[in-house]
Amino acid sequence: MKINYVKMITMCLCVLCFTAGAWAESLGINGSTTVLPIAQKAAEAFMKIHPDVNVSVSGGGSGNGIKAIIDGTTDIADSSRFIKDKEVAMAVEKGVYP
Repeated sequence: MKINYVKMITMCLCVLCFTAGAWAESLGINGSTTVLPIAQKAAEAFMKIHPDVNVSVSGGGSGNGIKAIIDGTTDIADSSRFIKDKEVAMAVEKGVYP
Protein backbone atom coordinates (compact mmCIF):
# COMPACT_ATOMS: atom_id res chain seq x y z
CA MET A 1 0.00 0.00 0.00
CA LYS A 2 1.50 3.30 -1.10
CA ILE A 3 0.87 6.13 1.34
CA ASN A 4 0.87 9.75 0.27
CA TYR A 5 2.44 11.32 3.35
CA VAL A 6 1.62 14.90 2.41
CA LYS A 7 -2.08 14.06 2.17
CA MET A 8 -1.93 12.10 5.44
CA ILE A 9 -0.25 14.96 7.33
CA THR A 10 -2.72 17.47 5.88
CA MET A 11 -5.61 15.25 6.90
CA CYS A 12 -4.23 14.83 10.43
CA LEU A 13 -3.82 18.59 10.82
CA CYS A 14 -7.37 19.19 9.61
CA VAL A 15 -8.75 16.61 12.01
CA LEU A 16 -6.81 18.18 14.87
CA CYS A 17 -8.03 21.66 14.02
CA PHE A 18 -11.68 20.63 13.78
CA THR A 19 -11.54 18.34 16.81
CA ALA A 20 -9.97 21.03 18.96
CA GLY A 21 -12.89 23.33 18.24
CA ALA A 22 -13.89 23.03 21.89
CA TRP A 23 -10.29 23.94 22.80
CA ALA A 24 -9.81 21.16 25.25
CA GLU A 25 -6.72 21.20 27.41
CA SER A 26 -5.74 17.81 26.02
CA LEU A 27 -6.52 15.56 23.08
CA GLY A 28 -5.80 11.86 22.73
CA ILE A 29 -4.95 10.16 19.47
CA ASN A 30 -4.72 6.38 19.49
CA GLY A 31 -4.43 3.72 16.81
CA SER A 32 -2.42 2.59 13.85
CA THR A 33 1.33 2.23 14.21
CA THR A 34 1.54 2.89 10.46
CA VAL A 35 -0.06 6.30 10.93
CA LEU A 36 1.76 6.98 14.23
CA PRO A 37 4.73 8.96 12.80
CA ILE A 38 2.38 11.16 10.77
CA ALA A 39 0.06 11.71 13.73
CA GLN A 40 3.04 12.65 15.91
CA LYS A 41 4.21 15.26 13.39
CA ALA A 42 0.68 16.65 13.07
CA ALA A 43 0.36 16.83 16.87
CA GLU A 44 3.70 18.65 17.16
CA ALA A 45 2.65 21.17 14.51
CA PHE A 46 -0.73 21.69 16.19
CA MET A 47 0.83 22.21 19.64
CA LYS A 48 3.18 24.86 18.20
CA ILE A 49 0.13 26.81 17.06
CA HIS A 50 -1.89 26.01 20.20
CA PRO A 51 0.59 25.65 23.10
CA ASP A 52 -2.27 25.51 25.63
CA VAL A 53 -3.46 22.17 24.19
CA ASN A 54 -1.54 18.96 24.91
CA VAL A 55 -1.92 16.27 22.25
CA SER A 56 -1.04 12.74 23.32
CA VAL A 57 -0.36 10.26 20.51
CA SER A 58 -0.06 6.49 20.95
CA GLY A 59 -0.01 3.46 18.68
CA GLY A 60 -1.21 -0.04 19.37
CA GLY A 61 -2.88 -0.85 16.09
CA SER A 62 -5.87 0.26 14.06
CA GLY A 63 -8.19 -2.07 15.95
CA ASN A 64 -7.12 -0.59 19.28
CA GLY A 65 -7.72 2.94 18.04
CA ILE A 66 -11.17 2.09 16.73
CA LYS A 67 -12.03 0.27 19.97
CA ALA A 68 -10.84 3.29 21.98
CA ILE A 69 -13.01 5.73 20.01
CA ILE A 70 -16.01 3.43 20.43
CA ASP A 71 -15.35 3.12 24.18
CA GLY A 72 -14.81 6.87 24.54
CA THR A 73 -11.25 6.53 25.83
CA THR A 74 -9.66 8.56 23.01
CA ASP A 75 -10.62 11.64 21.03
CA ILE A 76 -9.25 10.60 17.64
CA ALA A 77 -8.70 7.09 16.26
CA ASP A 78 -6.01 6.52 13.63
CA SER A 79 -6.52 3.61 11.29
CA SER A 80 -4.56 2.35 8.31
CA ARG A 81 -7.55 0.25 7.26
CA PHE A 82 -11.23 0.81 6.66
CA ILE A 83 -13.50 0.42 9.66
CA LYS A 84 -15.34 -2.92 9.66
CA ASP A 85 -19.14 -3.11 9.49
CA LYS A 86 -19.14 -4.82 12.89
CA GLU A 87 -17.16 -1.90 14.37
CA VAL A 88 -19.53 0.65 12.85
CA ALA A 89 -22.49 -1.19 14.38
CA MET A 90 -20.80 -1.28 17.80
CA ALA A 91 -20.04 2.44 17.56
CA VAL A 92 -23.58 3.40 16.59
CA GLU A 93 -24.95 1.34 19.50
CA LYS A 94 -22.87 3.54 21.83
CA GLY A 95 -23.84 6.80 20.13
CA VAL A 96 -20.53 7.20 18.28
CA TYR A 97 -20.82 7.96 14.58
CA PRO A 98 -17.57 7.16 12.74
